[in-house]
Amino acid sequence: TCESPVTVVDDLPSGTTFSSDSGTGWNCTESGGVVTCEHQNTGGIDGGDCLPVLTLTVDIGTAAEVGPEIANCVTVEQGDPDLGHKQDCVKIPVELEGECDLAVSKRYDGDVVVAGSAASFEIEVCNEGDGSCDDPVTVVDGLPNGVSFNAESGTGWSGTENSGVVTCTHANNGGLAPGECLPGLELDVDIGSMDETGDQIQNCVSVDGSDADTSNNRDCVSVPVQPADCVLSIDKSH
Repeated sequence: TCESPVTVVDDLPSGTTFSSDSGTGWNCTESGGVVTCEHQNTGGIDGGDCLPVLTLTVDIGTAAEVGPEIANCVTVEQGDPDLGHKQDCVKIPVELEGECDLAVSKRYDGDVVVAGSAASFEIEVCNEGDGSCDDPVTVVDGLPNGVSFNAESGTGWSGTENSGVVTCTHANNGGLAPGECLPGLELDVDIGSMDETGDQIQNCVSVDGSDADTSNNRDCVSVPVQPADCVLSIDKSH
């Protein structure tokens, strides 16, 4: 019968950090990457019996930090230190994370824009990759001739305009999992005269940053420009 308290020591490998522990009767602490867990073993352990299972939860770093595999060993401190069964190790291959692939799309919900009027364009940024996108997101919209920036709106988005180039940024604090999209961004613009715009405007937006597929980092929409309705008035006096 083993009647003394039991202590196990787990020296975590490079690139892994201790998160939590669980297991009936176990109490763990961590210092400098070394996790020490103790069980009081108040009832003793008879031959062939086992203590309750101890589970250690860890966070895995990047592939550059952990390498191609993780080798993790645990040691029980009690008993003869020369016995081979006092330590056990496990090796686990590290699967590389998927890649972030931001894609931007732009649309105009209408058939035409009217010269001298306001118009709104919708921009959406989604993650079409198989890995998470965790960095802030920036989109750049170069307004066409005769179109001037009015305002932007969209949860989490902030925008500025300089010489007809609108730059909008989203902090993306929660990250974008594969298939997820940021809140929509709306750009409100003023359409000038047809002398300025011509009979059609083409407006393009791009998302900044390098990712798995740059072919979907730009999108354009073309919209015919319609002249404003002619309103005649007459005034006669005597």
